[in-house]
Amino acid sequence: MSNKAKWNFEDEEIPSIEPHTKIKHLILEQYIENLIYVMHGKTQYGIKSFTLVDGFCGGGQYRDGQESFLPGSPIRIIEAVRKGFEKANRQYEKPLDIKYIFIDNKKNHIDFLKNRSMPYFGLSSLVDEEKHAYRNNTDRGQLIEQCEFICGEFENVVNSVILNVNHRKGHSLFFLDPFGYTDVSMATFRKIHDLPKSEVIYTYMIDFIRRFLKERNGKLSNPFDKILEAENYYTEASLDSNSNGQQCYLKDETLRLFRDKGFSLCNSQKPFVFTFSLIPKGQKIVMYYLVHMSRNIKALEVIKECFQSTNNLDCQYHYEVYGYGHRTIDFYNDNHDAIQLDTKDMLNLEDSIMKKLENQVGNLILSNSDGITFENIKQKTMELNPASSQLYMKYIYQCQQDREIEIIRKDKLFTGWNLQNGDFVRRRKYKQLSIFKNI
Repeated sequence: MSNKAKWNFEDEEIPSIEPHTKIKHLILEQYIENLIYVMHGKTQYGIKSFTLVDGFCGGGQYRDGQESFLPGSPIRIIEAVRKGFEKANRQYEKPLDIKYIFIDNKKNHIDFLKNRSMPYFGLSSLVDEEKHAYRNNTDRGQLIEQCEFICGEFENVVNSVILNVNHRKGHSLFFLDPFGYTDVSMATFRKIHDLPKSEVIYTYMIDFIRRFLKERNGKLSNPFDKILEAENYYTEASLDSNSNGQQCYLKDETLRLFRDKGFSLCNSQKPFVFTFSLIPKGQKIVMYYLVHMSRNIKALEVIKECFQSTNNLDCQYHYEVYGYGHRTIDFYNDNHDAIQLDTKDMLNLEDSIMKKLENQVGNLILSNSDGITFENIKQKTMELNPASSQLYMKYIYQCQQDREIEIIRKDKLFTGWNLQNGDFVRRRKYKQLSIFKNI
């Protein structure tokens, strides 16, 4: 949410939406839809309760031109849940309990969301904060929805929100889109990740960090070190350079910072952190990252697929800089549809990713002479490359077809494409593996 964004119900003040905000909202909506489908509906016994927290929700509506209006993050979250629920119910009909918690520090923003945006987009029934049943078009299954609206600074109310989420159990997602890096502390991230089955999508203003590093030993040292806990990070940043190497360094330090400080050590589950770069119109460098944090490998798989679908950086992993990302300059047409890479660029990107898997996954299989599960392969490598689960399976299938490896499922050889987490992958005995010849 931009610091300039202001909503006022009485004066009908509605901020204009920026192109990179559209991409951010598109990713959010696609991810939540897919998350609900995968976590709730893809198996017969899925998660039955979700809590979705929008920590800096704004007024829920943007102006797109003079007469057109687009939904903000609160509306998109609700719509995405409903789409995911409808998709899930085509496979398994079962109830789903959802609670939305919308937080903003300005009362006029909350008032605008409740009195203008939600009625405008057909969600008036959720304004009263009572539970309501939503039925999809085929009238199958039941979605129970409830909204809670909180006016206050996120850091001041997050403890009570966490207690609420913990009481509800199930899965939780915190969407945190503040203006500055001091609005959410590392201590808060640790509290969120101490919740069972929690995850965060966070807007991290790397452009602010780049500028404020000049003052890290001055007046900004307290928020930088106490709130962000970044005292021993970004120490080798060259503030006069925006080279690929410097952007790569800033990204790597960001990942290291959130892995080290965003998760408490008392939880033995492995943390996963992955980023999506956003480069606004008129800029050549990353302005901010969407940082996804979780301890759930399935959540990482789903977010990577969403990042891949909105990516338009064609050579990012040739230079190790951006990972997946979106450059908004010249990438929107009059209908505001994101322009994707053409077929040639997509094939080049896939070839680059497959080469990474050849090194990372091949080396891992080689180092585990007795074999390793497909789930363990992903656990150890998915943060290190942009490959989706589908590309992992494609790579392993190709190796199997080349008779370099074999896959064991329930004590029998498996020769199919669609791998399961418990499938055992091991090198074929008595055969020199050509996939490892360059390692």
